[in-house]
Amino acid sequence: MDSSTASNEGKNFPHLTSSGTLHPEENVQPQQLNEMLGGLPHPAIDLAMGACVLDVGREVGDWTRELAECYPQRQIVRVQTSTSAVQGASMERKGWANVTYASVQDVLQLEDRFAPEAFDLIYVHFCVGEVMLQHFPRLIQSLLHLCKEQGHLVWLEADLPITCDDAYERLAWLLISALRARGDVVACLCVPQVGIAAWMDYWLHATSWNITQAASYRASVSAGAPLHDLFVQQMQYLAPQARSFLLHMQVVTVQVLEELFAQVQQETQDKEFFGFCPLYRFVCVKPSIWQSRRSWGKG
Repeated sequence: MDSSTASNEGKNFPHLTSSGTLHPEENVQPQQLNEMLGGLPHPAIDLAMGACVLDVGREVGDWTRELAECYPQRQIVRVQTSTSAVQGASMERKGWANVTYASVQDVLQLEDRFAPEAFDLIYVHFCVGEVMLQHFPRLIQSLLHLCKEQGHLVWLEADLPITCDDAYERLAWLLISALRARGDVVACLCVPQVGIAAWMDYWLHATSWNITQAASYRASVSAGAPLHDLFVQQMQYLAPQARSFLLHMQVVTVQVLEELFAQVQQETQDKEFFGFCPLYRFVCVKPSIWQSRRSWGKG
């Protein structure tokens, strides 16, 4: 990774394990993220008229509409993994003639849904949790197949927030312990100094993407920050999923877990609460030589 392309938030990615990730809830305001990330479209990407854009990942507010506004003369294909979500999205897309919603059962089956080299630009965001970490090489390889030569991939992920909350940090490590107990390949290999960014870099290189930019950002979730309320909502969203998973993996008792959740809720709403969420964005190009490499592989 070229450190010269990192943001001025710091050349070194924050130290955090990649096993757990807290995702934006559906009511996230994407413009907050867009402003932090330099806006949409990415300034280094200039799409020709009639280009096709694929939007993959956890829905983040009106992210798809943001893409539609940024690329009014381009076709936006939003991937949905739920029939109800497709129906709801279809109702909400009134007036956005350049947006199409595509239903798939599994994002790992995108190659079965779309033709090879169908897209000029692919946006991928917050897929950790939707996709098991050991399946990411397959996903990134399939996106390479779907992208045109010299087309772009923009990939955004978040690590677990880093906070001053002891209870929250205990909860994060319980989740990592449970993932390791389940046999998550990446979780077993991880050490505390390696975060999701290192794996993103590794997977992209392993699947022949050409990384042109790698940037890190720190979104404050401290008390009084614009994203603090969102962080509290995320914790409420995470709680039932985490509770079920942790108890199933038998890494903690019911009583200890309930006390821990209560402490997390209390401490995160304290006026002295401090924390930030590491975000990572990679911009990549599919090299022309990849086509010949694929042909050699078949031979």
